[in-house]
Amino acid sequence: MLQIFAALSVVAALNTPTQSAINNFCERASADECHQLTDAINASPVLVDQLNEIASAGLLTSFAVTTSENAPIVRNTKFGAAIVDGTVSFTSEFLVQVKKNHSYDVTSPDDVYPNNLVFALGHLAYHAKTARDIKAFEEKWMLDVAAQAKATPEGTPFNANELFKQGQRKHLEDEACAYIQGWNDMLEAAASENGGKPISVRQLPKLLMNFRYGQVFVKSLRQPGNSIVLPFSGMIAMDKHNIDAVVEALLSPRITDVQ
Repeated sequence: MLQIFAALSVVAALNTPTQSAINNFCERASADECHQLTDAINASPVLVDQLNEIASAGLLTSFAVTTSENAPIVRNTKFGAAIVDGTVSFTSEFLVQVKKNHSYDVTSPDDVYPNNLVFALGHLAYHAKTARDIKAFEEKWMLDVAAQAKATPEGTPFNANELFKQGQRKHLEDEACAYIQGWNDMLEAAASENGGKPISVRQLPKLLMNFRYGQVFVKSLRQPGNSIVLPFSGMIAMDKHNIDAVVEALLSPRITDVQ
């Protein structure tokens, strides 16, 4: 129990449901796993607000570590990190992998390294908040597919291309927003690591190159005519232009271990 209070002693903004979920996690997890989670949460006040919001709504009830064999499954896909029925689950291998944040060989004294777990938590918090809307969309989408199939004259090929594109677009937009929220949370944590100073224009490229999930943002910066707007602050606005740019980048190969 002392381990828990030591890890949480500086996280003053946690509400009761969120703190209870973390306390319960730390009672079952290893000391390293407990500190990894609490350090990530403590690194970003915005992330704390996001977790508090979904915990207060009953959308976050617990955290858990599992084996790769028992990895959380969402839409028939296993993930290293996912939120299912209110539980944020990480595989032990995932927690090891996200610690790796020095992929770029050239270093400078003022380098700031990304906290990949902050990104993952912010990403999952967004999905938790939109899960009900996504489920409602999926249910209506299934009905629309069935209705269109029924209305197709006998002997005529059933063409649901537009509906399938609509379904893919909805999920990609949700994923793009989760990416943007996770990035902004990670950037806030990096500023905290930077002595409370915003990440500089010189530090930002190295932060991006060392970021485990950075390939999506690198791709979206290089897309001719449809690149994200990345201001000097590094914070990405969650607007239609940037969402569209990230959606396009998500169609390229990427690391997909976070739901």
